[in-house]
Amino acid sequence: MSGEVDLCGVSEFATAVYAALRQARWSRRLVVDLREVTLFGAAGLHVLDDLQFRCTREAVRLWVLASDAAVIGPLRATGLDKHLCVVAADACHTGRGR
Repeated sequence: MSGEVDLCGVSEFATAVYAALRQARWSRRLVVDLREVTLFGAAGLHVLDDLQFRCTREAVRLWVLASDAAVIGPLRATGLDKHLCVVAADACHTGRGR
């Protein structure tokens, strides 16, 4: 995802993550990459909370990649960072430079 995930963009976000969940059922792993999101509003937080619930119900492990305060701040402010596996972008290894 990129850009803004707020009331106006949440439908596209929800469609994408729920489709990804359907695909992740066989691997039991789902990564939601929010590194290019510039605004993450309450509607996006609600979708992530619901996605975590669905992942738990279907035994799918969920990781959220985030790099910007626009995403990390709202996750921390609402306490969702305590219920999600949030990985800071600088902790991600790209495999470059080997």
